[in-house]
Amino acid sequence: MLGSHAISGGRLHMASLTIERQQRLTDLVEFMLQNARILSATVCLRRSLCLLLFFSTAIACADAAPISDERTAYTAAQRKLHDAAKQVRKDLNNGQKVASRVLTRFKSVMIPNGVSPNGPEFADFRTALRYTIFELSNPVIWNDTPELQKRKNGIDSLIRRAGSNIGQKRAKEKFRKLFCSEVHAALLELLDNNFIPRSVAVQLMSSLFITDRSTPQNLRILLRDAGETLVDVLEDENQPDSLKVGAVQSIMQFIERTDAGAQMEFEFVRAIAKELESPLTDTGYQVWLANALSLVKSAREPAGRQRSAAIEAAASVLQDKRRDPLVRCAASYVIGRAGFDSNVNFDPLAWKIVQAAIDTGHAYNARDDGQEEMFANAGLWLFGAFHHFEEEEDAGRKTPHGMLNRAASSETVNGGYQAILPIVKAICVDHVDVTAEALNAAQEWVTQNKPDDLTFDQASPPLTE
Repeated sequence: MLGSHAISGGRLHMASLTIERQQRLTDLVEFMLQNARILSATVCLRRSLCLLLFFSTAIACADAAPISDERTAYTAAQRKLHDAAKQVRKDLNNGQKVASRVLTRFKSVMIPNGVSPNGPEFADFRTALRYTIFELSNPVIWNDTPELQKRKNGIDSLIRRAGSNIGQKRAKEKFRKLFCSEVHAALLELLDNNFIPRSVAVQLMSSLFITDRSTPQNLRILLRDAGETLVDVLEDENQPDSLKVGAVQSIMQFIERTDAGAQMEFEFVRAIAKELESPLTDTGYQVWLANALSLVKSAREPAGRQRSAAIEAAASVLQDKRRDPLVRCAASYVIGRAGFDSNVNFDPLAWKIVQAAIDTGHAYNARDDGQEEMFANAGLWLFGAFHHFEEEEDAGRKTPHGMLNRAASSETVNGGYQAILPIVKAICVDHVDVTAEALNAAQEWVTQNKPDDLTFDQASPPLTE
């Protein structure tokens, strides 16, 4: 629901595993516990499991106490930013109307057929477009959630239909670029408005693709200005985190739906990594950020140090014991999913993930009532760091998912996988406390299998002990 990301409390609400999926995961883990080989998984990790409601009650973490006062202050500052955004009242149409004949022609003729920026209809086109988007700033509309959703869907529809009757591909792309640029300019004016119009604006940014021509990967080409605006939102200290989580969602959609290109992906990663540097932000927000990193396709930044930037950002979070276990597990998932190349050494990363699994097991045993589903997701992320999910991906894909497919011959990766399975099974399948035997066995493995070199990439700092 639009505008539902509130700063105040609440619990993390996760999509529940169906009984069927639980049984399939039970069968999978039982089988894998008996077999040391890489096997085909029979459970699908659904994106819904990753989508957390924002500003949640965090899982207690023993090492978090030293930053609790700072986090309280940070949350208070965020609440102030959020509340200030809710107080803004700017009706960008100033109560003025556009003639119905102009709006009708705009939607039925100009949108599908296109207009020229130098043509006689362009003034009416721009007026009608801006009026349609600026209606989102009308308090009567954004206080009516069904009507607001209807307006947002209507704008989405206009974006999809732009140039639909133009047969020549180059002409269609030219108009779509013009149209999306005009939409983007109007959306920018909503970003210092009330919190709700701001939220809709960042969501609509992910719809701005300039062509539906397929790339070799069957992806669309994004309007780069829209991607850069989302980066700007993440970097803007005056925008509340409750808005930035929407920007992260749009970035995720950009990465999935479009050919963002290595440079734009790195801009996304750079902004996300900067947001992840602080352990003070809300647990739900940190998980969103990590999930965005897991989608990055590019193995390395295209210039400079040419780091494996997404994996480096995830590794930094993974080894930070101040973080909530849920966040560290989400970071583990990135390491098995984000783009990589043969220069990444997964041995120290697998070793660190087992440490995170042990800490997660202890936190799970100390859980409060109602936190089982959160931990179930943490367990699936740990599992997905090592193994692919058959229903969503092929182990033989160009960029294989799961460290078992990325470093199949590594004894450390294979051993780490075996060490985390009993922990994952207790959390995700049996929903019982992780046994002391399983935790002690994993700790013994960590003690006996520390890599001699904790460098996972020559362009990145090594992991800490």
